[in-house]
Amino acid sequence: MTVIVTAQASPSLADIQRPIAAEMKVFDQRFREAMRSKAPLLDRIMHYIVQRKGKQMRPMFTLLSARQFGPITDAGYAAASLIELLHNPSKVAHAGRDFWQGDLHGRPVVLALSKIGKVAAATTAAALIERFGAQRMVFTGVAGGLGANVAVGDV
Repeated sequence: MTVIVTAQASPSLADIQRPIAAEMKVFDQRFREAMRSKAPLLDRIMHYIVQRKGKQMRPMFTLLSARQFGPITDAGYAAASLIELLHNPSKVAHAGRDFWQGDLHGRPVVLALSKIGKVAAATTAAALIERFGAQRMVFTGVAGGLGANVAVGDV
């Protein structure tokens, strides 16, 4: 009997990024724009921080995950930017969601993509309270479903 074993090469970073290459370019533009400041010294500091951005693995995986639910929305790009800014991030899988814990400007935060709809938002809110002890929450993207007098985009 002859057994032939072939080794399959692991995908490269470029292979993983390929399905979202256009979205990563949009993310990069949005992230750079968000990091700009009118204060010249702060703008210069942020410029250096953005230049040393590394491989952007966390935003890449965030956008890949968001893409599973359809086109990447403004909320998906915002989530990717926030995750990129987290210090000491850790990913926690809970209640069918991926949560990112870390520090943002010295404060402990938990980030999550709740998916679409009021039930998904409520499930995410319950998980944030139950698992992470959240006392305050900020949701984006649910305004259109809250009431007849509330339009998408209202704050």
